[in-house]
Amino acid sequence: MGVAKAQDSFQTDRADSVMPMKEFMRAKFDFSKEVFKTYGDRRLCLQYGIWTFSNGRKQRGYRFTWRKPNGHMLTRGQARIPSIAVALELMRRAKLEGWGNRRSS
Repeated sequence: MGVAKAQDSFQTDRADSVMPMKEFMRAKFDFSKEVFKTYGDRRLCLQYGIWTFSNGRKQRGYRFTWRKPNGHMLTRGQARIPSIAVALELMRRAKLEGWGNRRSS
């Protein structure tokens, strides 16, 4: 679980719409599913979960993040993905586990 602060000037309401933000909101992310690929002592993770925004609104969705050896989050905000092939591999594994096809809402 981690806390992320919106850094972009846009907020996504649905997968097909983007609205300008009126103000910055804080969001807490609680993940329920995760797959990962290990790089040395770090893990690149694809997670599915729920964002709870400071205005009380909730959204489900996916994110990539890095974890330290102790399990704590290494990144806040954007996570560097080594290659499209790695991202596709993690997404394929999530689909195989049965949670990679969920829609955001």
